[in-house]
Amino acid sequence: MRKQAEAAAAMQKQLAQLASSNQVVSVERQRLAGQLQVAEVERRHAAEQVVQMQQQVKVEREEKAKLAEGVKTLASHSTQLAQEIRENRPLAPNAIFNGFMSNRVEASINASRSGFFGNEAARQRTTQTILATDGTNTFALCHVDGTPLTLWTPGTDWERLSGALVHNSAKVPIRSLSFYFQDPRVLLVPLSSADAKSLGANIYRISPDPYKFQDAVLVGTQDAYYGECRFEIDTTMPEYLKLDRNLVKGIFGKFNPSRGDLVFSRTGELLGVMANSGYCLMVRNFEPAATFNFSPNVTAQKTGDTLSVLHSRILQMPLRLQ
Repeated sequence: MRKQAEAAAAMQKQLAQLASSNQVVSVERQRLAGQLQVAEVERRHAAEQVVQMQQQVKVEREEKAKLAEGVKTLASHSTQLAQEIRENRPLAPNAIFNGFMSNRVEASINASRSGFFGNEAARQRTTQTILATDGTNTFALCHVDGTPLTLWTPGTDWERLSGALVHNSAKVPIRSLSFYFQDPRVLLVPLSSADAKSLGANIYRISPDPYKFQDAVLVGTQDAYYGECRFEIDTTMPEYLKLDRNLVKGIFGKFNPSRGDLVFSRTGELLGVMANSGYCLMVRNFEPAATFNFSPNVTAQKTGDTLSVLHSRILQMPLRLQ
């Protein structure tokens, strides 16, 4: 009996210890569950903060990108505005003339043929000009009166044509010469990019808006003079500007506007060439009516026939343009 009682007591003690251990486990489980809940809350909070930070970074990047684009646009507008101001700011006549004197190109052309009794008949003329561009082509231009060629009937059958363009110490050969389609009295000498670069002279832009200013600056190419002029629109001659001789102001030299003089806009761009003493032909592009290729033998080009045909075109013009 005694042994049974001790065994029962031992069993009760074990049961009590087991119950206590289970209670401890339950408490530990509850503690761990609470920690897990806290950890989950902290994890969610941290994740929300990360998302918020990512969104904030994205917003800041977008704002910086917009700001950078705004600064870029502002800079572009400022540059464009500065360019427009420069392009629309009238220059002093003496500044335009000084620019011409620094960038003028001497065009020298020789023409020869067999004369009577086996002698050679030759003509040589030199004139001052500039280089101009229509955005695609680069060329020198002058009036036919500044060359040995003559628009007449019958025209001269030249056998040899040669020439050169000179600026300071640079010299390039003239390879061809074209008669401007609108008015063949104006001659265009095309240049390659390499030749234009070799000459080193400023290349004048053709004025995109010849009516921006009524006043212009006229520069003599045969005689050293320049002055301010006012040109009028003649609706019957849309390709020409009419010189208002009542508002002519010579500034330097014996001012006498005449054919072949160059006319510049007040912004320093090329307006055109004086076709005669009263009308300026506005040069707009490089559009030839006929072309002579320079060579030691141009007989096959029949220059006389071409000069005669072009002369007939001049005769068909209104008398005030001839």
